[in-house]
Amino acid sequence: LAVFKSGKKGMRFDLIVIALLQICAFSYGMSVIARARPVFVVGEVDRFVMVTANALDDKDLAAGTSPEFRTRSWTGPRLVGAVPPTKGSDSYAAAMSAMAGKDIDRMPKYYVPYAQVSATLLAHSQPLAAAMKKSAVAANLVNAFLRKHGGNATDYRTLPLQGRTDAFTMVVSATTGKPEAALAINPW
Repeated sequence: LAVFKSGKKGMRFDLIVIALLQICAFSYGMSVIARARPVFVVGEVDRFVMVTANALDDKDLAAGTSPEFRTRSWTGPRLVGAVPPTKGSDSYAAAMSAMAGKDIDRMPKYYVPYAQVSATLLAHSQPLAAAMKKSAVAANLVNAFLRKHGGNATDYRTLPLQGRTDAFTMVVSATTGKPEAALAINPW
């Protein structure tokens, strides 16, 4: 609208060029969002890791042990577990890959249903009360969580949740290990 002037010669061309540039910019932005969308929340040993669509190689995705581990979700991240190999060449290969920057959270062949790792995660979890002691802001966030979800601090445990750039605190049920919420509290 800033360039619009009734009766101006070439106005139609200007508006078409502007519209095409806007469509290209919108398309590029949507493609970036689609590639960076979270597709899995992986519970592994002592933490959760958010895995984005562009962090998974197609070859690794095809090696998933179950159909739901072989596709990138469009409807929100899927909760899965990951069990590292303990013996043989797979264990060595996984260790070398982790040292190179690609841990088992980005290898769907190690994914399992979340229920298989929930007990291990609970064993490595921390009390929710410990998160409250980090700061006044953390205490406020935990209190707001407790008001919304009910119960008291002993009903919940916490584990780190590593996002693409930030770390959060994942609150899980102390009995089932089911994730309840992610709080903007640095777990480290």
